[in-house]
Amino acid sequence: MIADAIKNALLDWGVVVVPDLGTFWSEESGAEVSPSGNIIKPPHVTISFSKSEDDVEMYSLVVYISKTEDLDEDEVAIQVSMFVANLQQRLEDGETAPIGDLGYFIQDDSEEIIFRQRNESNITPESFGLPKITATPLMEDEIEEEEEEYNQYEEEPPAKRPIWLFIAIPVIIILTAGGYYFLKPSSETPQEEITQEEVIEVEGTNEGEVVKETTVTEEETGESTTTTVEETVVEEAEIVVEEEKPQSVASRNGNYHIVISSFGDKAKAELAVSQAEKKGFEHVGIIVSKGKYRVALKGFNSHQDAKEELPHAQSKFKGAWIWRN
Repeated sequence: MIADAIKNALLDWGVVVVPDLGTFWSEESGAEVSPSGNIIKPPHVTISFSKSEDDVEMYSLVVYISKTEDLDEDEVAIQVSMFVANLQQRLEDGETAPIGDLGYFIQDDSEEIIFRQRNESNITPESFGLPKITATPLMEDEIEEEEEEYNQYEEEPPAKRPIWLFIAIPVIIILTAGGYYFLKPSSETPQEEITQEEVIEVEGTNEGEVVKETTVTEEETGESTTTTVEETVVEEAEIVVEEEKPQSVASRNGNYHIVISSFGDKAKAELAVSQAEKKGFEHVGIIVSKGKYRVALKGFNSHQDAKEELPHAQSKFKGAWIWRN
């Protein structure tokens, strides 16, 4: 129970203080590649430990268990104290003291307590269960064989062209030039005469068209025409501007919530909801659990979304904490 509570507190708060033992804190890390380049480690959380207890009032493990499990703080404090005493006794006996699947404590020769995280432990919900990936590098011999095969395809000599092709091309050119020379017309005079006649005919045709156009123009000018102007009524399309209605805030249906207060009376919880909304918070609602009315910022889709909003909630409600329903 205590080890699981430490892990959950690290997920929610990022830091947790165990009275009479010390402080655990977590740091998220992205995917990593080993120096050799053939091992890929998925995103994970690094857990560290210190004997300092400076933030015990804000991040106490006793307070966290009391809120999440609805237990009396005095009873929880006794259980945590027994857990720490058992752990310290095992260290004094020269044994390792495990903390669930997070890691274990050892005591060195100078009686200093050291925490070591297990390599396979990963408390990040988004990447939980992803294994390390070991990539097998290609050997140099395999790369050289592939390059040799590729070069063999490139170095294939082009096919030789037949000799008769080089002889036939000049012969065809010579025959074509000779045929053109002998078949070329000897007299160019008829062509010139035909050209002149065509020019004269074209000019005559153009003059006739000009005369016709002039006649038509005069006839149109001489006639007195009465032009009736038709009035065209253009109906203007009515432009209807639809007023945009303010969209309501989209609902959230996630299972992660930030609890800002708890009450045994429903009326007080409803009053707390109104006060939170006046302070600018959205998605405020009441969650009934184990006879209590929890006022919470509801419906975050992931733990990370709730964790990003937690500092803002704690700025207005100091005891705010993340709860998964």
